[in-house]
Amino acid sequence: MIKPVTRKFKMEEVDDDAETVEYWLSRSSAERMEAMGYLHKQMLIIQGYKEIPRIQKTTRKIKNIK
Repeated sequence: MIKPVTRKFKMEEVDDDAETVEYWLSRSSAERMEAMGYLHKQMLIIQGYKEIPRIQKTTRKIKNIK
């Protein structure tokens, strides 16, 4: 199994992004969600999707034990 490589930083240590963080914190939640939706669509286009895939719904039946 391949483990993902992650790096964690404290916000104080990442001074390059301080202005970016301040900008996005100054935006409304609706504006931030709209930007995330845009970035998500761009990522899907880069990955080669012609249209946005629908979310798969999965269900699981749990047997009640009495």
